[in-house]
Amino acid sequence: MIDYNLKAAYLVTKTVLAVHERGAMGRIVHVSSEMAEDGMPGASSYMTAKAGLHGFSRALAVEHASEGIFSNIVMPGLTLTERNQAEFPPEMLEKFASSHPAKRLGTPEDAANLIAFLGSAANSFVNGETIRVTGGK
Repeated sequence: MIDYNLKAAYLVTKTVLAVHERGAMGRIVHVSSEMAEDGMPGASSYMTAKAGLHGFSRALAVEHASEGIFSNIVMPGLTLTERNQAEFPPEMLEKFASSHPAKRLGTPEDAANLIAFLGSAANSFVNGETIRVTGGK
């Protein structure tokens, strides 16, 4: 869990930083999960990895801001991915959606839209942030 959710992000980011430091636009967006802050029984290794990712991303934001390299985290809530739709019974997903403030669950596109903005030149000053994509939950 640590290798997949933290070490992999570290190794990829280290490689990408070398390109950014040669003058390319610098936007790093890590994807976390609301479980990193909200918790869930039986998910301690996952939550530990995501919490480490938060610290890593924040450190990058502070260390590289003067070079124009920004680092942010997108933190989706329960999202209607193919995996979640296969793992959860439809009636359970409907129950989650009906109790949600937005009366629906997030879609991969909801998170992707924010990732696209944060990773683009249109993002000229958002740095060091963890942004929830939860529809108000």
